Amino acid sequence: MPDTLIFIHRTFADTSAVPNYIIHAQFPELVHYERENIRKQFNAEIEKILDGSVSSFKIFLGGQSIETVAENDSLTPFSQLSIEYDLAYNSRLISSLIFHFEQVDLPSENVLQYNKVLNFNLLSGETIFIEDVLQSDTTLLERLSELTFSKLTAQMPDADTTWIRNGTEPVLENFKNFLFMLDSGSVIFNSFQVAPAEVGAVRVNFAWKELFPDSLGINPLNAKPK
Repeated sequence: MPDTLIFIHRTFADTSAVPNYIIHAQFPELVHYERENIRKQFNAEIEKILDGSVSSFKIFLGGQSIETVAENDSLTPFSQLSIEYDLAYNSRLISSLIFHFEQVDLPSENVLQYNKVLNFNLLSGETIFIEDVLQSDTTLLERLSELTFSKLTAQMPDADTTWIRNGTEPVLENFKNFLFMLDSGSVIFNSFQVAPAEVGAVRVNFAWKELFPDSLGINPLNAKPK
């Protein structure tokens, strides 16, 4: 039996004239796992992320004034939502996904880029969240703040350290994009969180031992308390 999971690449497209939008999504689908109920649950979690983001996009557009004619053109402007993904970690125990979202609002041409992550425990059939670890480790956010600040200032020596410090303050919102892997972890900082927007998203990787220096580290398979 292979150590990794087999995904197929799916696409989704949706277009509307009122309100004006184009949505294009790329996403994975788990096609085989020996426990069918867990396979379905994993795919349902992927669908939940996509549906939530698409719904938020449509609600946002529904509250905007509808432009019928683009400036100096007879064509109607279409706002756009693009969704792509990366498989950050692939094993039969844990799978971690990063979803990349880009929203372009027309005719203003405002661009919003952000990321969301999904960590899934294939043994229990449950999503893993950083909040699950915080319930049993109340100082984790402080340690994670210091570790990521240190690594980011090393990765970006010319960056504004105040900007980095603000983006790594020990609050849960700053670390919502936490990736769990068996031997290490990562945090994805969204565009503009720790550096100017042109830098884009920034990823920080670390071994569990760096975050848990006084222990054997964390077993993410047991991260969710029972």
